[in-house]
Amino acid sequence: MRETESFRHDAIPDRLALTEGERRSVSRRVEALNRYLAPAEPAAIKRMVGMVKGLMASTQVDGQSASAILDGYAMVLAPYPQVLIEDVCARFLDGRLGNRVYAPTPAEIAHECRNAPDMIAAKAERYRLEAMLSVEVYRTPTAAEQDEIQAAYRDFVKDAVASTKMGMKIGEEPVGSDAAERAAARRELAERLAADRAERASRRHPTTHDGRQEA
Repeated sequence: MRETESFRHDAIPDRLALTEGERRSVSRRVEALNRYLAPAEPAAIKRMVGMVKGLMASTQVDGQSASAILDGYAMVLAPYPQVLIEDVCARFLDGRLGNRVYAPTPAEIAHECRNAPDMIAAKAERYRLEAMLSVEVYRTPTAAEQDEIQAAYRDFVKDAVASTKMGMKIGEEPVGSDAAERAAARRELAERLAADRAERASRRHPTTHDGRQEA
């Protein structure tokens, strides 16, 4: 991505940045979402699925095979939060999901977890909040600085138009008593733009989920 595109999409002026209090509040909310979205432990998954299979119709197998089957459920459901798996299993048990007779397969439980509105909403909210915490903040130029840059830019445009009308080659300076001044103005504009980019780069400090800035 070019620098101009990165600046346009991933940076905001300091007047729009989060305050310290807002940053703490957003960080706490991200931590809460992380806890909700944390993957379930294998033992918890096996306990929940074992209850469903014990109360609903399923193929009768020996103890070793039953353990291997539960291992398969734990592997498939590993990415999903415990509270969500518990809710899906409860809905299979009370008949809101499934055919009300046979225990669900790993794929059926995973499908319901993956498409659960709460899961989708929590992930989307976490993404937005993390973007707010990690966005680059740049210093807004003062009114005087903006006036100077705009004046230098107007001089640059004026010279460019004059050069075009005179049929000059690229890199040539227009003949006149103020040619040196205009060239100096263009150089100053380029230096200011380069300094501004360097300052924004030096102010880029990625932020962790707990609101602290990385070194």
